[in-house]
Amino acid sequence: MFGKDEELEKIKAALSAADSDMGAFRDWQKKYEKLNRQWQNVQNQYENARAATEWVNNAAGQMERMITGEKAYDKKEFAQLIKEMKRRQNGFDHEFLISAEDHEFHSTYDTIVRLGQKAYETADQRLILQSEIENLLALLRENLEKERPSAWKLAFYLMDHSEKDLADLPAGGKVTCVNQTYEEHFLKPIVNLVASAIESADRKRIEYKGATDRRSRKFIEATELLDNKENDEDTSRQRAERIVSKVAECR
Repeated sequence: MFGKDEELEKIKAALSAADSDMGAFRDWQKKYEKLNRQWQNVQNQYENARAATEWVNNAAGQMERMITGEKAYDKKEFAQLIKEMKRRQNGFDHEFLISAEDHEFHSTYDTIVRLGQKAYETADQRLILQSEIENLLALLRENLEKERPSAWKLAFYLMDHSEKDLADLPAGGKVTCVNQTYEEHFLKPIVNLVASAIESADRKRIEYKGATDRRSRKFIEATELLDNKENDEDTSRQRAERIVSKVAECR
């Protein structure tokens, strides 16, 4: 993350030169540094849960094909799939995939593991097992289609909340809640700070135009980062977002 740290130092220097509220920046920087340490762990947790979910989806699909005759029944393979499902139980739990509070999914999964390979041996039990596997596959498809959260934004949300706080929200609502929390409490403060510095620097740059003294040159050099207007319709917020996007997600 060296590149991001370098950009952050440039932002810090520009804000200082523009007489910004450096106390507010330091408060934001503490959150940034904590987030920078944690977001990859959050991403890994999601990816591991997704990989586990995809494995279950594949395993359930193989068992369904054996039961329906689409694939030759292999007693040893079927038993091994059940055994592996038991071993991997709950490894897929993640609020943006399969919630630990999703009783329908967990009940269906538990029933398949409990019935096991022996259920295949009798017609009535095999029908029950087939029905449970079909239900599980439908639930898996639904969960795997859920919107993937931004690990960076989710990591920020989890700094002051837990996944349980999202449990009662629908899938889309969880993503919206995480994004809004990030926008309001992490992104907005720094964008506002940079936007204000841009406006201040723009005014001073006009004042210092053509000046050759050391103080003026030092200011212009320190605030070069803020001099990023691309066209006359550029707002200070748009310019600020371009600067902040070098160290944090802005969309």
